[in-house]
Formats: sequence, structure tokens, C-alpha cells
Amino acid sequence: MERVEIEKRLRGKSEAFVIAFAMRAALRVFPLVTHLASRNEATHLARRNEPGQRLVLFTCRAILTSGVVAVGPTPEFIAAADSARNANIAYADANAARAANIAAYTAGAADYGSARIAALGANTAYVAYAEAVSHAANTAEIETETDLGISEAEILATPLWNGGKEPAELRDALGDERDLLQSGPEWDFWRRWHRGALVGQPIPWDVQREVALIPNENWEKGAAHIAELIQGIEKKFEPDDPLDNEAAKKQVQRILKSALKSEVEARGLGQLIAMAIDAYRREISNALPDALEPLEQLPPVLNQIALVLSREAPATEKEEQLFVLIQGMARTINVLNSRLETAHADKCTVEAKLEAKSARKLFSDAFYTNAGAGFGKLVSSPLLWGPVIGGAAIFIGAGGEASTDRLAWLCNEVIFPENPEALQSPSSSSSDGAKFAKPPQG
Repeated sequence: MERVEIEKRLRGKSEAFVIAFAMRAALRVFPLVTHLASRNEATHLARRNEPGQRLVLFTCRAILTSGVVAVGPTPEFIAAADSARNANIAYADANAARAANIAAYTAGAADYGSARIAALGANTAYVAYAEAVSHAANTAEIETETDLGISEAEILATPLWNGGKEPAELRDALGDERDLLQSGPEWDFWRRWHRGALVGQPIPWDVQREVALIPNENWEKGAAHIAELIQGIEKKFEPDDPLDNEAAKKQVQRILKSALKSEVEARGLGQLIAMAIDAYRREISNALPDALEPLEQLPPVLNQIALVLSREAPATEKEEQLFVLIQGMARTINVLNSRLETAHADKCTVEAKLEAKSARKLFSDAFYTNAGAGFGKLVSSPLLWGPVIGGAAIFIGAGGEASTDRLAWLCNEVIFPENPEALQSPSSSSSDGAKFAKPPQG
């Protein structure tokens, strides 16, 4: 689509729509930045303040602040977006630097609602995209046309790519280039932010607004420093404890009434989870996938529950300790659900790419190659997750029923299909799957 036509059609749109339109164009160029910027890194984990990190971080900032302006163009957010746009982005890899500057310009230059600038930026971004994917200009035109037909109320809640799927040619163009967003925990927020944009489920705008207002001098300190600040921001917006105090107190009393049984259950479940994680680390990889990382927090909590139940101590002391531990377990299940929700949304956007060379899966390639021969596959098996769900139900109780039901559904949707036995025999699905054919509510 010609720039003049884009500009013409944008003239009748609101300022918020124009900014959101430009932001989405920038997001489509964004993978070119995160992959190419990591191409020349000497080590797998990018070091702090290296040019590749700076390039990606400043591009993330420019796009995020533009989205915040689209949602609520107050003077303070416009000023933040202006600062983000003017940040110095330079990098030795000319292709990555060009993509980054196009993304930042496209997202930031429309902060004042200029249809002309948005059209120019979007057109330039699409040209860069088309060049990167072997001149696949047709895809770019389809996306432009689609975005121009979306309502203002829906544009930021609509999957980034037509039909909710990234085009296979983009992943093929990137090939085996490493994505810098996958290189370390300092990029956790930005991974979730990008996935949210891909599927039309953005990270809460309250959180994004706070991130946009982080002062310039902090951004200069690098991705790890920004990650610490964002972690503090997200904690401010965390929901209340998943179990209310009364429900947790009642559950403590239930556990204490069958202390010996509860102790054995806690100790056994903790050992089972630890065994599965150890086998995965020994046979597959040193680290669990991001989606399953919260699982590592359960064995220590379960061991502490068993310890409290086994030792001699005043009843009030045990009650207080169990109250804290049960709340902690409930929070961990909620975090696990949240990670699996993200993985499920991500899976939905790439479902049609399973035949592509670069299809994304829950685990690393080594899992699908090696897991069938040992116990590493336990992390994807009902043999582990059945007891995890059952144990959560026992220790969290009825107050956490919605969380455990949700975990069961997510296991069926996200984890069990990755089990090597399920991959070898697609027709032999679990007979329990029908119970959670639809997502549980709550």
C-alpha cells in the first residue's frame, strides 16, 4: 500500500488510533532488532551495557511509551515518549541498527498524532520488513489494510499479525539467529510484553505507564538495572493473596487435624517434583523453560510444611507458620498458571507454523531428542502433574479450587501435548482431557 494512501486513510482517524497504528508497524519490525542485535555477541548471555543490549532496550522503550501515549496521551507520557524517541541508538551491525531506528521512529514519531509521519514510518517499516523476508511485500500490505480496518477500541487488543499468527517467512528469514530477549532474566518483562502484543493481550497498562516514566538516567544503566526497577513496579500491582485470610486459616486447621498424613503427602510430593527437575537438568538442560520455572519453588515450600508438621512446637506457632507457607504455595500456583497462560497464548499464535523449520515449542530441541530415553520427560507427564494438582488441592483447599482447576486445564493444553509419548502417539490422548475441554472460569 502506498504511503499516500495510508496517510489519506489515517486522516479521518483519531490521534490515539494513529499512534497505535504506528506502534503496531514498529512491533512488526521489532524481531529484526532482537535477533540481529544478538548476532555478534561473543557469549550466550549478553554482557551488561553491550551495544546489542542497548539497541534492544532503547527500542523496547520507544515502542512501549508510544503504546502508553495511545492509551492516554497526557503531557507527562508524551514527554516520556519524546525522550525515548530521541535516545541515542547506535550499533555496529548496520541492519540491526537500521531496523531499530525504524522501529523507534515509527513508534515515536507519531506521538503527536501526525497521520503523515505515521504513514511514512509505517511504510518505511514495512519496506524494511519486506526486504528482510525476501521482498514479501504482500504480507506487509495485508497487515496495513487489516490495521486500517480495526476500530480504535480494538486495535491494541487485536493480535499483531493477521489471523493471530506470525508469518512463516519472517521466522525463516531470521533463521537460527539468537533472540536477545531469550538470553537472560533481565529480559523477562520484555519477553512477556512482546508476547502480549503478539496475541492482543497487553501487559496491564498501569504497569506499562510506570515503566514509561522511568527516568532517562536509569535507562542508561542497562537492561539488568531496568529489570530490577520493573520488578518493583510489577509488585505494586500484584493481586492480593489468592487465598483470603479466613480460607487460609480454615485450611491450616484441616491440615493439622491430619498432621501425619499431610506430612507424608508434603514430603512425598516435594521429593517427586525435585526428582523430575533433577532428571530434566541432568538429561536435557540446566534450566527449566520459563513457563515451568515456578515449579522449582514448590519443593522447598512442601519440605517446610512437612518439617512444621513433624516437629514439636506450640499449636499457635505451627498455625502461623503453616498460614504463611500455604499462602506461598497458592501464590506459586498462580504464578505458574500465569506463565503457562503466556505459553498457551504464544502457542496459539504459532500453531499453524508447526511444519516450519523454526516452529516454537515449550521445551528446547534437546528435550524432544533425548527425553524419551530417561526420566527427563517427567516434567511433561501426568505422572508428575497429577500429583502436583492433587497436592495443590490438598494444601490450598477449596479456596484455591479455581487455581487448581485452571492448572489442570493448562496442563492438558500446554504441557501434556509436549510429552514424547504423546508426540509419538497423537491419538492416545488422556482420557481425563475431556473434563477440561473448555477453560475453567475464575
